[in-house]
Amino acid sequence: MYWNPDGIRQKLQELRTVAQQQDIHIILLGETILNPKTQIKLPNFHIYRRDEVTSQGAAYRGTAVLVRRDIVHQELELPSYQTMRSIGIRMEAAGEELRIYAAYHPPGTPFCSSDIRRVMEGDTPIIIAGDLNAKNPAWGSRVITPPGLELYEDAEKSLYDVLGPEEPTHVPTDPRRHPDVLDIVLTRNVNYPIVVEVLYDLPSQHLPLLITLGLKAVTTPPRAFKTRVDWRLYCQHIQQRPPAHHPISTANDVEAAATRITNNIKEALHAASTVVPITARRDDLPREICVQIKRKRALRKLWARTRCPRIKTQLNTLSEELSVAVQAFRGEAWDRRIQKADEYDASLYKLNRQLTKTKPPVCPLTNNAGKRCYDAKGRADILVEHFEEQFMPNPASAEFMELHARKESRVQEFLSSPAPPLAGEWFISPAELRRTVTRLQPRKAPGHDGITNAALRQLPNRVLVELGRLYNGILRTSHFPEDWKKGKVIVLPKPGKDRRRAASYRPITLLPHIAKLFERLLLRRLRPCI
Repeated sequence: MYWNPDGIRQKLQELRTVAQQQDIHIILLGETILNPKTQIKLPNFHIYRRDEVTSQGAAYRGTAVLVRRDIVHQELELPSYQTMRSIGIRMEAAGEELRIYAAYHPPGTPFCSSDIRRVMEGDTPIIIAGDLNAKNPAWGSRVITPPGLELYEDAEKSLYDVLGPEEPTHVPTDPRRHPDVLDIVLTRNVNYPIVVEVLYDLPSQHLPLLITLGLKAVTTPPRAFKTRVDWRLYCQHIQQRPPAHHPISTANDVEAAATRITNNIKEALHAASTVVPITARRDDLPREICVQIKRKRALRKLWARTRCPRIKTQLNTLSEELSVAVQAFRGEAWDRRIQKADEYDASLYKLNRQLTKTKPPVCPLTNNAGKRCYDAKGRADILVEHFEEQFMPNPASAEFMELHARKESRVQEFLSSPAPPLAGEWFISPAELRRTVTRLQPRKAPGHDGITNAALRQLPNRVLVELGRLYNGILRTSHFPEDWKKGKVIVLPKPGKDRRRAASYRPITLLPHIAKLFERLLLRRLRPCI
């Protein structure tokens, strides 16, 4: 969506409502009129700004791009223009890179088509939306102006398209001035459907342009649905599983027992878990306000066509009432949220983190060949390649290799010899296992098996006895289950580093909690020997 708000600071509430109701992915703004020190926020959007101030320090002009948080994107480094103002981002859509710009050409300044050509360079698909103050009947304007003629001739020469909506985008408040098309869309190398239409939702002489592309952007994976576990049903389901009585005396027995216990816990968790239904989004407006918004939209459209003073009065009255109603509704919702926050649970911590921490945007990663990758698989492959290089052992000297070979031979000889029987105090009792399980932190992230510490803490005694038999079998056979050696690797960005480079991320491995529980018990037995 593109909109010239003629000053955005006092119109964020209306923009927030339209972005929610129209499911907007990217918002392009012209004439934001913001001072660089002024902070603005729109929930669920990243904001990129290019502010301007006069020689006296007053804010004027300015452009901005707002990108929804789930879209993988990157801000563009823009060249210097002669008269045009612009800001843009790059993203991936339909399997190729797409560059999107918000542009503004101030009236009274020479129109330089070279600014447009500078943006249009290359074979990358490009979309520019903005108020260029260039009128031409070729894109729906009533009259033709010198900038409009120059833009039309340059578009024919440089092979880019200029699109305008079927309805006027600029409706002056002065009824003596005629509505016209001022806000337009420029495209090049765009080979998919694009529809431009006018919205009648926002308060400004410039009507917003809704730009719909026939494609899907590359986004981050959606968050997993929240689930609620019925622990009573969980215990009943896992106790219905027949217990295993055969001894665990070989490595194959350990593997089979570990697989059986893991699968039983996972199946019980799945059977006892229910998805928490999402009744409504936090910002969803009540039905009566939505009805009034629809009525306001119809009135604004009627006034744009008729310019009737009586309709304008009704529109102004309804707009004021709606502004008060929306502000009151969101204020009450915020008050309820604050009242629910409690220092004794995680709600107050989460609220404080949301207010003080801003999640950075997900940027594309650049591989060794200089190509940007936006999709999750491509970014994961780049990280894998980088970590393989980082964790590659340094070449060792011949002397060290010989020493390493001798020590490795001695270790293999020791491991292949029959292990002496363990003393009784080395084995794990059910009571010790229960004490250790109850001390596990319930909110730790699970490994690749999805078994949480909370699930281990809720295990009934019979299953804990079976788990203790498995742990003792591991001690007896000196064999650690292969599946427990696998981990889920996640990456965290390093603070202050360029997020476009794989070297700016550090890996963290999440191991299965059932394996970490055994390691904790084993460490307790190894400490006296260290």
